[in-house]
Amino acid sequence: MDWVQWLLSFIGVLGLIFFLFYALKKLNKGISVKSGNRLRVLDRVSLGRDGMLLIVSVCGKLMLLGVTAHRVEKLCDLDISEEEYSASLQQQGIDFKSVLSSALNKKEQEKQGENADDDASEKSNKTE
Repeated sequence: MDWVQWLLSFIGVLGLIFFLFYALKKLNKGISVKSGNRLRVLDRVSLGRDGMLLIVSVCGKLMLLGVTAHRVEKLCDLDISEEEYSASLQQQGIDFKSVLSSALNKKEQEKQGENADDDASEKSNKTE
């Protein structure tokens, strides 16, 4: 009889632990979803124990942020709108990594285009 009481107590304690874990998980999710009117975290990717990448919308402008335990740094501005980003995430098979790489590739292509324009203008100035 003593072991039955012990077993029931043990099951009760395990049930309480699982319930608290579940409640804290739901509570934490609710806290992280709430955000301000102008600032929203759209997506995040963990880069290990202390680092993560965040895509943040600030007044409709998207930014890529690097976050560590000691520092938050803006890595770049993304040239897509929040609606385009949300639409690409909703498509089948599209994930954070592919949307980020396409946005960064677009930005890199624009920089290369600007560099090519600068080179062409420098060459035309030299020939004059």
